This record gives sequence, C-alpha cells and structure tokens, in this order.
Amino acid sequence: MGNRTSIRTSNPEADNRKSTTMERQDPSTSAASSSPMTAEDAAALKEKFQQMYMELIATGLTPNDAVAEALTRLYATTASTANTGSSAAPPAQPPTLQAAPVITTPQPPPAPPLAVVAATPVPVVVVAPSPVGVVAVPTTAPSAALVPPPRPPALTLALLQSNDLSISNMQTLVYETFSHSDHLNVSCFPGHTRHDIQQGLALLASHPVLANTMGNALQSWVNQPWSNSKKWTQPTDLHQFWVVLEHPLLFDPEYRQVVGGMAKLMYFLDDGMKAAVLARWAGYSEDDLHRLLDVFHQFITLALVGAELKMDMLFAVCDLLRLLHEINEKSRKFCEFSAFYNDAVNSELNLLTDYANSGVFLKHRPTTHQTTRQLSELSFCDFPFILDPASKSLVLHFDAEYQQRRTVHGSLASTASTTTSSSTSTTHETPSTSSSTSSTLDNLMPYLVLRVRREFVVPDALQQLVQATSEQLKKPLKVKFIGEEGVDEGGVKKEFFQIIIRQLLDPDFGMFLSDEDTHTLWFNCDSLESSMEFELIGILLGLAIYNGVILDLHFPPLVYKKLMEQSVTLSDVEASQPALGRGLRQLLSFDGDVESVFQRSFQVSYQVFGEIKTVDLVPNGT
Repeated sequence: MGNRTSIRTSNPEADNRKSTTMERQDPSTSAASSSPMTAEDAAALKEKFQQMYMELIATGLTPNDAVAEALTRLYATTASTANTGSSAAPPAQPPTLQAAPVITTPQPPPAPPLAVVAATPVPVVVVAPSPVGVVAVPTTAPSAALVPPPRPPALTLALLQSNDLSISNMQTLVYETFSHSDHLNVSCFPGHTRHDIQQGLALLASHPVLANTMGNALQSWVNQPWSNSKKWTQPTDLHQFWVVLEHPLLFDPEYRQVVGGMAKLMYFLDDGMKAAVLARWAGYSEDDLHRLLDVFHQFITLALVGAELKMDMLFAVCDLLRLLHEINEKSRKFCEFSAFYNDAVNSELNLLTDYANSGVFLKHRPTTHQTTRQLSELSFCDFPFILDPASKSLVLHFDAEYQQRRTVHGSLASTASTTTSSSTSTTHETPSTSSSTSSTLDNLMPYLVLRVRREFVVPDALQQLVQATSEQLKKPLKVKFIGEEGVDEGGVKKEFFQIIIRQLLDPDFGMFLSDEDTHTLWFNCDSLESSMEFELIGILLGLAIYNGVILDLHFPPLVYKKLMEQSVTLSDVEASQPALGRGLRQLLSFDGDVESVFQRSFQVSYQVFGEIKTVDLVPNGT
C-alpha cells in the first residue's frame, strides 16, 4: 500500500546480510546441524522466532522485512550456540515445521517472496538445513493445520484515550488485532457503538506510526484465503467488516487493496450473512449510505483508470454496490438511481467486449455449453445499475444484433434443408401442402417484412403482428409500403415508426392521454380499443427498440416500474401526474375530517366524452 501500507515481498538488504552470514558458517556447525533435534528444542526456536518477529513489527518494519531480519537473528543465535557448545550436547537445530528437501547445490537459490498469511501473525516458513546454511522456504501447508495465534488484549477506545501503553506496545497490539479475523471480531472495540468505533479508528489514523501499522495489518487481513468466508456463519463473525468499513482512510487511494480485498471476502459470504449485511446497512443514515456509495465508486474508478487491480476485486466491489442498490430500490430510497452510474465505466469501458463476457450474452448459448463463471469472469453488464442509459442502449443494440444474426443464420440453414427435401418430393405435392407454401416461405425469410398501406399503417401492422411467431419477431425488420417503389435500407423503417407515433398521439385514436404538465403519455382506461390492441402496440414499440429506432414517445417512470413489477409510491404519482400528487399529499397532511371538509371519499371522478364518470378506489368507497 505505497510507502505506508504496502507489504513488500522481499528485502534485498536483509537477504544480503543473511546470505553473508550463511556463507561464513563453520563447516563443523553445518555438519552438526544435520543431527536430529528434540520437539522441545523445535518449539522453543519457533516461539523465539515469533517473539523476534513481533518485536520487529513493533519497530515499524513491514511483515516481510521483519521475517527476513528475524530469520537472520535466529540463525546467528543458533550458530553461536553450536560453536560454543560441547560435543556431548549437539547444538539446537532450527525448527522443522514441514518436510523439505535438502539443498545439495553449491550455492543456495534465491528464496522466493514470503507471503504474509492472515491465519497467523507470522508467515509460516520451513527452516531447512543445507551445506551452505539455513534456507527459508514458504510452506504450502493448509492454514487449518496452523496453531491460531494467542488472542491479544482488547483494543478499546478507553485504552487509546488513556495513553497507558508505549508506542512500541501499542504497535504490537494494533498489528495483532487488525491482522486476524478472529481478533477483529473479538478484541477490536468489543461492545462499542458505531460512534465509539469511529472515534477509536480516528485516533489510530491520526498517529502516523500507528496508522502505518494498522495499514500493514489490514493488508495481511485481506490476503487470507477467500474460503474462510464460508466459515463465518454467525452475525458476530461480521464484526470485522463493521469495524473496517468505518475506517476513515478508506477514501485514501493507498487503501484500495484493502477495500478490494475486503469486498472479495464479503462476496463469498453465504446468503444468510449477506442478508445480515443488507439488514445492517438498511439501518444506516442517508449520509452513511452515501459514504459507502462514494467509497465503492472511487475504487471502481481508480481500478479502471489505473488498470492495476485484479478484476475479481473490481467485480466484488460491484457486488457491494448491488447490495446498496437493492436497499435503495426495496428498503429505503436514499438517492436517485442515477447516483449508481459510474462515469469511468461508461466512458472507459469497451462495452462490446464486456457484453461478450456477460450473462446477457451467455444465456443465448446452448445449455450444454454454459459453464459456471469465476468472479474475475463477470461483466459490468451483470450489474446494469452501473450503466447509464446510453450504455444500456448500446448493450441492447449489441444483444439485438446478435439475436438477429442467429435467427437469420437459422432461417438460412432451414431454407437449405427445406430446399433439399422439397426437391425430392415435388412429384408427391398435395393441395394441403400447396396452401401452406406462403406460410413456410415467411418462416424461411431472413427478415420480418411488414407490408402496409400508408393510409392504414396501424391496423395493417397490427394484423400482421398477430400472425407473426416469436422467432419471426426476432428477425431484422423491413417495411414495404404497398404500391410504392423502394427498398428499405433503414429510411422506410424510420418513416413507418414516425407515422405510427403520429397516429398513436392523435386524440381521435383514443388509446393514450397526454399530461399537460409533464407532457408524458398515460393509458386511456375508457379507450374503445380492446386490451389486445394495447398488447400489439407494445409489441410494435418493442420492435422499434429491438431494431435500433429511437421513438419520440415519453412515458413516466411509473410505467416502467409497473413493467418491472416494482411497488409504486406517492412520489411516483407526483412525478407522473403532479396535480393529482399534490392533492393527495395535501390530504395526507390534513388533520381534520377529509370527507366533511373537502367532500372527498375513496372515489375518483373524471370526464369521458363530456360526461362525468366516478370510480370507487376501494369497494364501497363512498
């Protein structure tokens, strides 16, 4: 995390000191080091190594530098004991935690980078004897086999305010607390309110040395295996996230690895734990929810612009945004839906490539070819609330073009198959097969062709849509005006929809009403047209969108909420019909008897063809 919170993978200076010390090792000591050692000696050396490591961490060293320095000191201590000891008492051997091959090459190979494992406060290493000295090899032993580190004393707000501990001891306590999930859950501000936790974290962040130590510890915490998330099945296991999410430095770009790693751990929580996260966040204030929204947006922006973070972290943060979006849509509205749009995604992203990786595209593949995607293989199209209307329109265009190509390809393949079969059976044609020739040809056509009269565009189009199958509707649309020359290369199709819109908005048509305040359309419940006519108009409008034709037709957001089967509120009514919304809002705020004062009941009256029509809003609304 830069020069404050990043964990370097190697320390050249410490490695050189260790290498020089190894090369000066006495041959007799090296020979003696191959002698077996007791379990007590191994345990003592392991404990000594851990003690050295924690002392070095408290001085401000990064974890990997502390590992290298602790190994160097441990070797020096072991070698000194071996040189001064008697022959009857063989020198103590370095602890062997895991079997490792003896290195027989004349010079030791460079040690691989040492990774900090969050399951233990110190990296687990194998100390292997060799002719040239002691070589540290990262172990691959599962974390479940490791002995959990002892729990540190509780880190409380009172302790931080008392200044009873020295900086060195406080560094040790901070690192032990923030580097391990169990310690975060149990020892980090136990029983504190959110306000107290915020105060405690602010005190730590205000001290440069402690802030650096806390950053290193959190880096170790997020590097733990994601499979650990499946072990957290109790609400108390989420305390670690509640603490870290209050960290005042989450906006610091240096903390982007912490934000991304934490999001990845939260992504792999089971459904019950994610429900607990939703419930917790639903109780936050609007300011708190906006803060989380801004933290996640900043991470996505930095990740896309800098292009240095892993995609699994990026999509894990998008999943946290999804939880906030669900709260905004279902629990409590704390911002406009446009607040979830991410500018970097909509300006920097290659949408065509993203669409090709999305679930929207993969659903078109045969079931036998569908596979479970990894977190890093997701797509921004899987989180559509991040995309603005222009990006969504482009994605829909990509999807429509792909479906059209697939449908045309299938029609051409069917045409070839039908032509082959018909050539072998022309001598056996019957009247019934002859009468169905026109329908068969329509199915084999690579386009959906609507033939309409200019004077009767709407009824002619609707009549043909009734007869069209779903597969035919997925074909590219072409329009032919009967009695007119010309090939539809796009212009005829646009003219067709312009005529459609003009007729739909004609008051004589009577299917829609226009609101004078918002200039949006609403359905005329007293229209003489049947519900089937409305359905066909919907299909026609869907064809326009599917074929990339922009319509000058405006519906209020309430219509789209109904299409999405979302609940409608008074705010939606105010947005679509302001006059009605204001009247209802005034009735809600009136404390007196509405019926006696305003002569209002649960009925609504409106004018139809010069007559007043009254409808009960509830049974027996009078």
